[in-house]
Amino acid sequence: MTDNKQFNQVNEVTRDLVNSFGETSQTFVNSFVTLQERNLRWTQNLWLNWMELLTQQAESVRSLTQQWGQQTQKQLEASQQLASASLGLSLDLLSAPLSFSRQKVDTAATATPREREHAQPLI
Repeated sequence: MTDNKQFNQVNEVTRDLVNSFGETSQTFVNSFVTLQERNLRWTQNLWLNWMELLTQQAESVRSLTQQWGQQTQKQLEASQQLASASLGLSLDLLSAPLSFSRQKVDTAATATPREREHAQPLI
């Protein structure tokens, strides 16, 4: 009977040891699964944040490119206006002496002989 009692004790201790290993394994598996879930959420958040940042960066570059294009267009228009105004001024300066001479010729052509006599000393 003692052998049977010892056998039962060994069986009970063995069962307790196996249960303890099972609980330890289950605790390890639960911790591992929890860690994997955290890693998955962290990776997803990292990916989503990176995609959002990339999208914002692309939008900023698009907006900057559009503004740059608008500024370039304004500068081109201003340069054309400046060139046109400068050309007009230069032509006016060049044509001023000719215009003055033409006015003298026109005036002389339409002047009466008496007016010509009086204008002769002035010229």
